[in-house]
Amino acid sequence: MIDRLGHALVDWLVPINAWTAFLLACALLIDRALARRARASLRIALYVPVALRVLLPLSWSIPVAHVPRVATLMPLQVLSASGPLESSGFSWPAALGLAYLAVALVLAVRAVVMRRQLARALASGRPLPAMRAPCPVLGHRERGPMVAGLWAPRIVLPEAILEGASDPALACILEHESAHVRRRDPWLAAAIEAMLVVAWPVLPVWIAAARVRHLMELACDEEALAGADAEARRRYGHVLLDVAEQGNLSLAGVGALHFGSTLRARVEAIAFYRPWPRWVQAGLVGAAVAGFVACSSTGPGTMPQPTGGTHPAAAPGEGVDDYGYK
Repeated sequence: MIDRLGHALVDWLVPINAWTAFLLACALLIDRALARRARASLRIALYVPVALRVLLPLSWSIPVAHVPRVATLMPLQVLSASGPLESSGFSWPAALGLAYLAVALVLAVRAVVMRRQLARALASGRPLPAMRAPCPVLGHRERGPMVAGLWAPRIVLPEAILEGASDPALACILEHESAHVRRRDPWLAAAIEAMLVVAWPVLPVWIAAARVRHLMELACDEEALAGADAEARRRYGHVLLDVAEQGNLSLAGVGALHFGSTLRARVEAIAFYRPWPRWVQAGLVGAAVAGFVACSSTGPGTMPQPTGGTHPAAAPGEGVDDYGYK
């Protein structure tokens, strides 16, 4: 079984890396082109074809009825050989299959352990019932600002911010983290984490995951600043800078969404964002995603036939013998 997994990985890794690299390059180009004109929440969809290309089989556009025809391509000497087809001993495809399973297991265990460590660390936080938010808010001496948890998300604020921030600054942070909860971003982050465990040998998936996480933060900035004037945007940018000056308080590991990440790009997005109408944004992004999906759905084409395995059709009225000859 491990040997079969290794052979499947060999046949899968090269084309899947090539396909996802192509789709990722196209997505990044369009993403950058629309950075100041389209909402980040819409641009996240540009990277959906990368995930679909990994999840779907390479030949998902080929009818299932064609699969049994592969057996006709096997050489006669293989079909007539005695003994099992599997090679004896430990082969390099088996080693590759074991390496894939080992790394995937390490990544999965690491994610579970870090989530549990974060849950234990947040157990010492104190509830802040007076905060207006869609979920419980905790004050913590080290962690935050961030959102943690899937089934019961919590907004975590560090004590340093609670003691030194003004009411408008604290409102900016709370609005950003509340946007994460309303958008169900913890679930999207968990799905990205699971994708990286399963498809860890596919390098473009890691790049796409990092970009999607960045767009999630930008999308929450946009929602927090919806309808805000120039002064409110300037104040929001100062809050980002103040959080960065206090150091990285949000080293909480896997499963947390942090307020102070990707600082420079977010400040530039706040300052230079000039959106097009919503229907124009949605139309452009939708057309790009549809084009990516159409390109990635191309299959290998018709199944080739073995030499001498087919016979030309006889013309009407011409007789043929049992071997297909006139």
